[in-house]
Amino acid sequence: MNRAGLFGGQWEDYNNPGDLDGSGAGGGPAAYIPPPMPAPGSVTEAKPSSSVLDDLLDAGEALWTSPNTILGLAAGVAGLPFGARPTFEHGAVMFNDYPWHGPRAGALTLGNTILSNEPRLTPNPILTYTAPPLPPGSARPPTDYVDMGKHEEGHVHQEGALGPLFLPTYILQSIFSDGPSPLEKAADTYGQTGKGWWPW
Repeated sequence: MNRAGLFGGQWEDYNNPGDLDGSGAGGGPAAYIPPPMPAPGSVTEAKPSSSVLDDLLDAGEALWTSPNTILGLAAGVAGLPFGARPTFEHGAVMFNDYPWHGPRAGALTLGNTILSNEPRLTPNPILTYTAPPLPPGSARPPTDYVDMGKHEEGHVHQEGALGPLFLPTYILQSIFSDGPSPLEKAADTYGQTGKGWWPW
């Protein structure tokens, strides 16, 4: 389908396979329509979506945040003998099942590394920093939850912008903010919407 929307309309096709013309009607079984065959010699390879400028910016961002990344990698490698499992997710080297944590389990992002006490971060719905306290057993709306992995990915973007200034900024905002840090609220927004990781 050549319609606008998430994945070019494929999500709608998945939910309503009988709607082949995009009109919203249908609901019956999907009819198979074979794709047209390309003319001989007309197939071209897809060009990479990034440009040289994008690659240079990515390299500069990685260099800018490298002090935090080195700290995170050192902490992650120290956890390997105690069960930490490295993977690459959410634009960072992730250490799942990280053995040491504070009063409660969670995740910590340092540059392009994430240290997580969880077996996996995605899917892993957690309460947002602004979710109101409710009586036990009360139903919560979906907006009270965010995927922990996408939340931490928001911090990866923040650290890429702030570099070595991220940790002092985070600490100062945590001390002087009335309520949750703007960096945490912005990471929640990014985790729920895929945008809005910059808090100011």
